[in-house]
Amino acid sequence: MANERILFMKQNKNRGLWLAGTVCAALAAIACLIVEYGYEKIILPRGYQWMYPWMQTAVLTGAVVFTVLAVLCQLPASGKKKITAIGCVIVAGIGVVVCSGLSEAGQLQVLRSPAGNYQVILEKDEETGQLMLNRPYKGLFRYQKELLPFTADSKVNSRWLQEDACALYGTDTDGNPAAYLATYGSRSMDDIAYVDPLSTMYGIWEGTDADGQTWTLSVGGQDAVKDAWVRLSGKTVTSWYGEPECERYGTIGMILKDGTQADYFVVLNKDCVWGDSGLIGSGSMTICKADLEEEAIILSRQEDADGDRDWSDVGGAEEIEQATWAENPDSSFDAAFGVDAEDTDAGTGSQSNDEESWDEGADAGWLHSESEAEASVEGTKIRYQMIVEDAALGSRFYGLIKSTDGGAHWQVVSSDPFGGQMGGSVEFTFLDEMFGFATLSHNGGDAAVLYVTEDGGEHYEQVEFAHKTYTDSIGNIVAPYDYPKMPYEKDGVIYVLCGQGADGDYDGGDSLHLARYRSEDHGHSFVFDTLVDGTSEG
Repeated sequence: MANERILFMKQNKNRGLWLAGTVCAALAAIACLIVEYGYEKIILPRGYQWMYPWMQTAVLTGAVVFTVLAVLCQLPASGKKKITAIGCVIVAGIGVVVCSGLSEAGQLQVLRSPAGNYQVILEKDEETGQLMLNRPYKGLFRYQKELLPFTADSKVNSRWLQEDACALYGTDTDGNPAAYLATYGSRSMDDIAYVDPLSTMYGIWEGTDADGQTWTLSVGGQDAVKDAWVRLSGKTVTSWYGEPECERYGTIGMILKDGTQADYFVVLNKDCVWGDSGLIGSGSMTICKADLEEEAIILSRQEDADGDRDWSDVGGAEEIEQATWAENPDSSFDAAFGVDAEDTDAGTGSQSNDEESWDEGADAGWLHSESEAEASVEGTKIRYQMIVEDAALGSRFYGLIKSTDGGAHWQVVSSDPFGGQMGGSVEFTFLDEMFGFATLSHNGGDAAVLYVTEDGGEHYEQVEFAHKTYTDSIGNIVAPYDYPKMPYEKDGVIYVLCGQGADGDYDGGDSLHLARYRSEDHGHSFVFDTLVDGTSEG
């Protein structure tokens, strides 16, 4: 009798353990399905994907494995048989994920920075046969930044010139050498955010290579003979580069080109600090031959006692005319960026018009910034500008700056207001100081994505649309009105007009009709309201 009681208690205990195992496996399977659903409905539509392709396989395999385990735990079989079956299922699941990873091993190449803070992710783009640059997001995901000039099968040499700058060198689709410089983030406003690299590099830089040969890089002050903005000399070589031959990347680097041929990578090092109207202190830069086959050279910034820089100090003055900024204001660096010398008060660093003055203090650097768009709050002196923070091959990352005194002084609102998203162009508006909208265009203006902010532009989130659709002749459901304009408020309701973008030709195109949408949740989502005349402004 006692033995039967012990056996009964043991069986009940085993049933409890198997039941617990069933519940845990079922919950794990549900969790995997929730992750997959969130990935398909939230992550993918925002342009992100798993960091590695096998990660989605792992989630789906996990859902299947845990479902099978839940069923096995309830089968009327002996404990040993169940454990054996469970082990086989787990091993099979792991095998599927491993095989998936091995089969996709050649699709991605991940280059990690020396300290591991940044990653360059190269993906083979099957459609174009080229390499696609991806950037990581939140550790688990990545997003496609832009198409690189390299073929998918090109052997790409790489070197991290700084922790946040990676040089790439390979072969383009025509079989010619090609180069690209991947820069990450903007160094904070106290350093060199939002300033054109040619502006921050202005001056004379010198250093020695591994053979003890002196190299000198001079930036700024157009040479009247060579029509150059940059002069590089070292060993027996002297090269000149015009402004179009200085291909800028982000705010800290550029590639010097002889026509279409890349010659040198140039990157500002992290000891360069931006302050007032230029760099503070000495600072240094790294310069390297484009093919990356030689050791990089560290050049230090040179400046004489009174702060003046003169190209004649570099040597080889007999080959070029004197080209100091003070003596040749008409060919100053400002001219390269659309700031005419006659529009600027000499010696004060401020524009002569009354609307917008720039002190020669911390604001002077903004003269060389690339402002994509500007908005203001009606009835106030508050102004905003979207600044191109990082641009290459048609894709742009934006930062947002703000002025509360009509543009006399500016401050950074956010260096990444769109959370890593990029666009071909940007438009934005503010209905009040905190509440506003922005659009990022894509595919050459064929479509655009609308974003909303409620914290003054520090963060934007994507707006959801219940689009007006129609069914074409072959049964496809099409949403033609996919290019939102700037939302507006009327009688307490927020509306937005949407056109068809550059490729739109449905029902006569934008000239005949625009789709008007209204929001019922303060601009976070919009539903179709009605069609309006193509000339309507709301």
